[in-house]
Amino acid sequence: MESTFSRIGGLLSNPRVSPLVSPQVLADGHRKARELASDGPAGLLHGDLHLSNILSAGPARGLVPIDPRPGFGDLTFDAIDWTLDRAASTDEVRERIGQLCGLVPDLDPDRLWQWCQATAAALAVLGLRHRSHDGTTQLLLKLAARI
Repeated sequence: MESTFSRIGGLLSNPRVSPLVSPQVLADGHRKARELASDGPAGLLHGDLHLSNILSAGPARGLVPIDPRPGFGDLTFDAIDWTLDRAASTDEVRERIGQLCGLVPDLDPDRLWQWCQATAAALAVLGLRHRSHDGTTQLLLKLAARI
């Protein structure tokens, strides 16, 4: 996590990023992520479990995760992308959290919300490198500001 936030921090000078994401907002997210990582339910993580890293292997095998970046850490971390991907509002994020918590035993909705807030600025920076300021970026910056 340290190297990820450090690498993303290096992108703050990008002219598409700097007007929208302050170093302090990213630092606040990093601080919150460290707190969450230090006291959560730990286990083996996929580490890069976004929608493009899941394949359907048919009815017999179901969904299969691919291209892991394995690590050991807070098990809630793997649910962040599933919660935030293309979400349009905080209400939609809350709804997705409820749905995921209904599907995944022991997934803590408050903890997932906090992880979404902690990583929101970093995700906004990564997205801004490739697209203009849009609704997704606005939502991520709104979540990041609520830490």
